[in-house]
Amino acid sequence: MKKNFLMRISALAAASAMLMASVSCGKKDSSSDEHNHKNMVGDIDDNANVSPEDMPATVVLLTPTVSGIPIKMEYVEENINEQEAIAVARYLYGISEKNPEMVKSVMYDGMEKFIVSNGQAPSVEGFTDNTYRYFRDFIGEDYNFNYFVAGGLYAGMSYDYYDDIVMATDPSAQITGRKTVVMEIYYNSESKSSGVLRNRSGDFVYVIVYTINGQSYVMENVIIDE
Repeated sequence: MKKNFLMRISALAAASAMLMASVSCGKKDSSSDEHNHKNMVGDIDDNANVSPEDMPATVVLLTPTVSGIPIKMEYVEENINEQEAIAVARYLYGISEKNPEMVKSVMYDGMEKFIVSNGQAPSVEGFTDNTYRYFRDFIGEDYNFNYFVAGGLYAGMSYDYYDDIVMATDPSAQITGRKTVVMEIYYNSESKSSGVLRNRSGDFVYVIVYTINGQSYVMENVIIDE
């Protein structure tokens, strides 16, 4: 599939590029309560109440008090809403922490059953472990994700495969959203080095998000072939 980005908003793309260039700023060790990540909205404490005047237009900072995970994520509200952002953040953080219960909490139930019945993994635990290992192969050692940026939406995805899974699970389901969110992911490794996953893997991480019966779910993360 041709990787032809159609970023919905140029402001985030430009700011995200600046953020990628300054990855060496990073943040402190994940065991620290104080973060110092140079992000698009400035240095904001994890538990701070972010007022609209502190934010660039349409760029939103998802904080731990909202997401329930101890790291932050930036996104553009024209691309994804808060519920979608929370689902993506919790899914990726659950993978990073090898926490299948967190992954399961935001994965569509029908997708979970399909993964098991189709032999992709014996369980959500197996799926979480496999995905963690997939990223570890690029990084070269154990790691923790420490910051997320939703850089835009990929426009070239066909969703028939996922629609079929939803309809097989619940023929009356109302699908009101189908998105492929393009994620830039920052990490700390076991040796305490930090970096950008894309610099290791050569690509962004693509996360399929559906809104079904008013609730946002992650289907899975995918590879976009050239």
